[in-house]
Amino acid sequence: MAEHSSQSEERLRLFVAIAVPESVKAEITNAQKCLSQALPRISARWTRPDQFHLTLRFLGNVQAALAEQLIDSLRTTCESISPLELRASGLGFFPSAKAPRVVWVGVQDNRNQLQELHSAVEQVTARFTKEKTEERFNGHITLGRLKDLRRLEADILTKAGERFSATSFGQWTAREIHLMCSRLSSQGAEHMLLAAIPLAGC
Repeated sequence: MAEHSSQSEERLRLFVAIAVPESVKAEITNAQKCLSQALPRISARWTRPDQFHLTLRFLGNVQAALAEQLIDSLRTTCESISPLELRASGLGFFPSAKAPRVVWVGVQDNRNQLQELHSAVEQVTARFTKEKTEERFNGHITLGRLKDLRRLEADILTKAGERFSATSFGQWTAREIHLMCSRLSSQGAEHMLLAAIPLAGC
């Protein structure tokens, strides 16, 4: 009974994402290196290139016993969503360039399918998570998270980022979405693929 109870209470830290091809990762990495050279190491935690992705929905801790139901729900939703033609371009800061806490590269599409996919994923995953929904979805790839920046450091960083404000980092066709599991450790987060869920016709 105790073993069954522990299994039913096990939780996985999950998120739904779109993978980024290696060619695009390589271009983004070049920009990341330029920015990292503008700041002392202690001021930023830079995302490893192998963890570059476009998050559609962060689910947080989900009961492991519900993982298969979640995957099935996502599969059903994705059966009616066509592949997306995406491009990574531009570089920006959350919440603002004057007070940067997150550095990101934008991801866009020309037919507003990304917004539609995000809305569909958000709707179908609602019953599996207690995490708040985003007020406004902004497709992006996180390059790094910043802390305790002084005004001068913020100015240096945003100045370094200006050269990439209109840069195109590449295009690709997204034919599937990924359900990912994130495990936290002293070395940072490790991401594991739980399921690759194809979009319509793939």
